[in-house]
Amino acid sequence: MAESYTNITEGSGKKQHSFQRTIGANAVEDNVVIAGEPYLASYVATVAGVANVSVANVNDHLMQLMAGASLNLYVRRVHIAQQVLAGSATLGAWSLCRLTTAGTGGSALTPRPLDPGDAASGATARYAVTASKGTEGVFLFGESMMLPSTAVAPAGRSDVSFDLLRTKAIRIPAGTSNGIAIKNGAAIASASVVITIWFDEANF
Repeated sequence: MAESYTNITEGSGKKQHSFQRTIGANAVEDNVVIAGEPYLASYVATVAGVANVSVANVNDHLMQLMAGASLNLYVRRVHIAQQVLAGSATLGAWSLCRLTTAGTGGSALTPRPLDPGDAASGATARYAVTASKGTEGVFLFGESMMLPSTAVAPAGRSDVSFDLLRTKAIRIPAGTSNGIAIKNGAAIASASVVITIWFDEANF
């Protein structure tokens, strides 16, 4: 097997770079692709540098992200990191669920573009949405981590990520009633976390 090419008929006959291999009895040409820079408008919504979110109460919505009126959201990554030590070492648990209505409590966050040339995000975010939570829809997945009561090397905190790798991103359809929430699954005295969500916006 070796690198090969596929002819593209365009007047003089350009050649498309490929790699030939055999699948079953057929010689096939895999296209060789040079990845370009991502082009969708990308944003980050985070409580880091703003506040710590308490995990003292079970079933709280620690953070929510809601779509704007006209663009779909594609959530690429959610990261949760311990910021304040627990009263005693405890296993924390978090789940990610869809919302079918937006919560109205807590504090607002402004998603920020990674590229300053992109427009402001139409999405909205809130944290510590405890008093008036959004309506929970489909549960997507969950994760857990140990929250220590004393600093541990090397970073002095625990963290966990929901990473969407080699799969579709979490798509939130356009519409201000559509979103996701990070829900607290265990009451952990004294501890708090910071949460960051990376997402794209698109009209498809």
